[in-house]
Formats: sequence, C-alpha cells, structure tokens
Amino acid sequence: MITYVYKCGGCAHTFEIRQAITDKSLRKCPECGTMKLRRLITGGVCFYLKPGGVGWAQEGYGKHKRRDR
Repeated sequence: MITYVYKCGGCAHTFEIRQAITDKSLRKCPECGTMKLRRLITGGVCFYLKPGGVGWAQEGYGKHKRRDR
C-alpha cells in the first residue's frame, strides 16, 4: 500500500489516502463532490530511527567492531 496525496482543483481540499499501486486514481472530491481531483507528485518516503526506542536503534545497529591485529 502506498500513501497518495490528492488535491481538488475546485475547492483546493488536500488529503492523503492509502491505496494499492494497481488501484485507479480517485476522481471525485469527497469535500465538494466535483470531478476535479488530481493526484499530486510528492517527495517520496522518509524513514527515521528515533533514539531511545527499543530494538533496532537501541541495539546500536551499524556500530563496527574494530579488530586490532
């Protein structure tokens, strides 16, 4: 599932919706009912690891052990 951003050309209502990549684009604005809805091109996905969490970030993934020879 992908999160798409839509904006209405009639009332400027903007919203996000999760859809499968195979789903057709929405056309009807849920706010005003016009058929002027357009899918926007967005910047993509951001992935953040927050400090102090449990699991992956807390265990220090990516720390390299130094081997002295």
